[in-house]
Amino acid sequence: MMIRYLMKFLWNSRRSFRSIFIEQMLVSVVLSVCLVSLSDMLGQYRSPGMLDTDNVVLFSCMHRNYVKDMAARPEINAAVDAVVDNARQWDYVEAASETSSLTPYLRLPANYMSDSVTVNGGRKYSVHVKIADEYADKVFGIKIEDGTWLRSPDDGTPPALVSRQLAEEIAPDADPVGMKLQTGRRQVYTVVGVFEGAKEDAFTPAAPSVIIPLQSGNPYSVYRDICFRVRPDHIQEFISALYRECRRVIPHFDTIDIGIHDMGEYKADSMFRMTSRLKLMIVPVFLLVLFAFAGTLGHQLFNAARRAVEFSLYRAVGATRIDLMVTVLLQSAILTLLAAVPSVILAVAVSGAGLSGLYSALATVALMLLFSLASACYPAWKISHVEPAAVLHEE
Repeated sequence: MMIRYLMKFLWNSRRSFRSIFIEQMLVSVVLSVCLVSLSDMLGQYRSPGMLDTDNVVLFSCMHRNYVKDMAARPEINAAVDAVVDNARQWDYVEAASETSSLTPYLRLPANYMSDSVTVNGGRKYSVHVKIADEYADKVFGIKIEDGTWLRSPDDGTPPALVSRQLAEEIAPDADPVGMKLQTGRRQVYTVVGVFEGAKEDAFTPAAPSVIIPLQSGNPYSVYRDICFRVRPDHIQEFISALYRECRRVIPHFDTIDIGIHDMGEYKADSMFRMTSRLKLMIVPVFLLVLFAFAGTLGHQLFNAARRAVEFSLYRAVGATRIDLMVTVLLQSAILTLLAAVPSVILAVAVSGAGLSGLYSALATVALMLLFSLASACYPAWKISHVEPAAVLHEE
């Protein structure tokens, strides 16, 4: 009965509530768009393949002048190997790995190494190629879903791992372990495992990828990419110690570029673009909600003053203060739910019928109800404390 009465009252008083209805509808639509964007962003961030770069330090070195330093390269690379071997012995170093095109956040995903692979002599697939040594899974926490990590097969061919994204393209209903991959360079590999994936950017889904073994021992390497997993709270200590070790051990130190960085900094930089966009959305939404709150509160106070006689009569015939407060709060909640209908339709339409759209719609309704009840609390309290005798005497 109460709901029916309030619905009828709102319909009969629709002209006086028109402005507040439009205002709340606008707020709910803008809030819904913001929540859908946030939900999509979180979905992208949580997509499979995020490598564990917490407490990981990147050590990179590159020769500045390729021609001039040609003769010095073997000596410098041998010294770099010695630095890595020495650092592995330090108490706070858990693992070290040399890779190529595996370390995330260093460049745009499109600029990572790519190639085509032929599966079992048949169809070709475009993939991102990751090169890693035997310790990379320990440094980056790579999740092996099936098979093993780069263990040489019995037939003597080099091992390879395929990502879950590639495995679903190759054989969605079959086990790819044991299949043969041939790269564009005619090298044949045997698939020994399937890994979850390797994202190159926090908000970009992992591309179909393969991991092949690092061919170590090239004395003329120009660029070296080595990552260390360090115990928590020892990052800065390790960076300082590694730099001193490089100066002590590596010859021609001034002819190469040495980089030693916490991977957390690279991750933060790669996330800056998306998080900045989110902040730019949140600020105007917050201001809009603030102004709408002030407008709704003012309207509710005006409505309370206009209906003072009506509520005084309710009190005179036996309604309690709680009854009056519930009436005002329910009226505000019903108005908000009606105004939130377009935002719910928008959230589901934009995100589809999946859980993302449903969660965004529910979150929008919940926040709008909280907004509505917060703006109606003081007017409801004021109405519940109306003095019927005084108000009716004035009338």
